[in-house]
Amino acid sequence: FVKSAQTGYLTVAGCCFPSYNGVYKPDGTKCGKPKYTKVDGDQAISFGNGRWHIGAIYENNSSAHTPPLTGWEVGKENTMDGFSRVQAPTIAKNMAGIRDMYNSSGFAPEVLMELAPILGAPEPSAKRRRTL
Repeated sequence: FVKSAQTGYLTVAGCCFPSYNGVYKPDGTKCGKPKYTKVDGDQAISFGNGRWHIGAIYENNSSAHTPPLTGWEVGKENTMDGFSRVQAPTIAKNMAGIRDMYNSSGFAPEVLMELAPILGAPEPSAKRRRTL
């Protein structure tokens, strides 16, 4: 699993094709949705034909505004090529910047309590905010 220091980047892991694994950076839009290109390669995560794609092998039928983290499959076009049994990848969103702010208590206490379960952190003790 590769972690990126850049918030907004995505990390693809678990592909049986190593050239698909790695960090993807935001790179404009395609069909009105964000497009990502691999930092050290030619692969892309993009939306087209009503589904998300990772390169030419993997697809996901989600129409969400951003790429789904799970549910990836080998595209129908590739099942005839013997790829139907390859391992499907997962995507992780980089939350390094948010985690750093959480760790430094850079958010209001109410926000810290909301973020704790998302970041897998223990819930901070609730403190009332001072009002002027």
